[in-house]
Order: sequence, then C-alpha cells, then structure tokens
Amino acid sequence: MIRPIYADFLNIQPGRPIRAILDRRILPPVLYEKADQLVAINEAYAESRVELQVKLTISQLAVGVRNADEFIQKHLMAGDHRPTLHDLWFKDEVGLAYHQHVVSALPAHELVPIASLLGYDFKIGRIDLPRAEEVFHALSDSTVAHSAVARRELFNQMVRCYALADEADKGMEVIRTMKAGQIRRTFVTYAPLFRLARKKQDPVLYERLNVLVRECEGGLFNKWLFIDMPRLVHILWVAVRFSWAQLSVLLVVFAGMVFSLTLMSIGVG
Repeated sequence: MIRPIYADFLNIQPGRPIRAILDRRILPPVLYEKADQLVAINEAYAESRVELQVKLTISQLAVGVRNADEFIQKHLMAGDHRPTLHDLWFKDEVGLAYHQHVVSALPAHELVPIASLLGYDFKIGRIDLPRAEEVFHALSDSTVAHSAVARRELFNQMVRCYALADEADKGMEVIRTMKAGQIRRTFVTYAPLFRLARKKQDPVLYERLNVLVRECEGGLFNKWLFIDMPRLVHILWVAVRFSWAQLSVLLVVFAGMVFSLTLMSIGVG
C-alpha cells in the first residue's frame, strides 16, 4: 500500500485572517471558507449574466418595435387617407398577413387601433365575415403575450362583427372564450348582442343573453355591479361631456330658483 509522505494538508483548517487579528477597526465580513467564496463569485457572475441578458432583450425589443413602426408607417399607412384593415392585412406582399411577426412586436397603443378597425371595416362592408374571422384568429394567436387591453379590444370587435352578421350564437361563444381566457368583459362586450336582440324584438335571445351575463359575471349582483352600473355611469358621462353648457345653465337656474324660494320663505325682500 502506497502512503503519501506529506499528508498534513488534509488537516488544514481555515483560520481568521491576519488583518482581523492585528487591526481592531470594524472591517467588512470575511469569508472563512473557500466554498463560500466560490459560491459568492458564482452568484455574482450569474447576476451579471442575467443583467446582460435583460439589457440585450430590451434592446432587441426596442429594435423590433422600431422596425414594426417603420414597417407600418412606410408600407401600410402611407398617404393621407384613413387606413383600412383590408389594406393593412391583405395588401399584396406587404400586408400583415405576410408579416405576422411584425404583429408580435407591436406595442398596445398601435395594436388596439388595428383591432378597432375590424368591426368598423366589417360594418361598412370593406371586409366580409370569413376574412374578419381570419384576421381575428391570426391576431388572437399573435397577441397571446400582449396586454389585456389589446386582447379585450380584439374580442369585443369580433363580438360586434358577429352581431352585425346576425350570428348571435357565435358572438356568445366568443364571450365564453373571453371568460375561459380570463379576459375582462365590460358592457361594451355585451352591447352589440343586446342591440341585436332589440332590433329583432326577440325576447328569447334577450333572456339567453341575460343568462349568459349572469353565467360569465358570476350572478345577478355582479352583473349589476360590473356591467349595468358602469354602463349607467358611461351614459351619464357622455351626456355631461356633450351637453355640459346646457347642464351648467340649468344648474345655475335651479340654484337661483332655490335661493329665491329660500329668501321668500324667511320673509326677506
């Protein structure tokens, strides 16, 4: 059996550093174990690597957003006329249907106006229902990682398209998909289908919509709290926004009448 001559290194124990013995000042903590030093160095290296990866990712996202913005401005929105979804999506060789990677790099403030064109162009007849469905499915696949605002606008516009096409069942299925995907519904989501029920004077469809709202929103109270009340507030805000001058005059006249009746009641004048 072969034995090493020098085996004292097996019994070496870490000791306090000399500076901590001779110097009585408060010094920063010292790592006594080499393993602790290696772990600390490895953690610092990993942290710096993560920071570098984050910086590179942010720079790549910035470049992607800039390229997408330039692509839309240069190829799709050139000119003074209002762009249509048909031109944005189906334009030969430069439409978004041929460059769907651009959609994934679009920020929400540019993707929401594109999604809002879906219902508008379908209403005025620039695209038909099959093409609207094609755009909807493509955008829903490309906006999985986008903000909830963009996805909610896209689904709301598709519900509007189905309501305009008298396809209430498909519109209700889109709303159920929104619930399954945890996309918040508002009164704007249900409004096109309720307008369709009033237009057709169909009480059966109206009751089905009420059942759908209670089912998706979690009961009658949640329906009233999250759908009916925001709708009422929105209607009041629209009335105040577009008739604030008339409402101000009526408020001043009413205050004057109350003030005059108060003076008359107390016998002044």
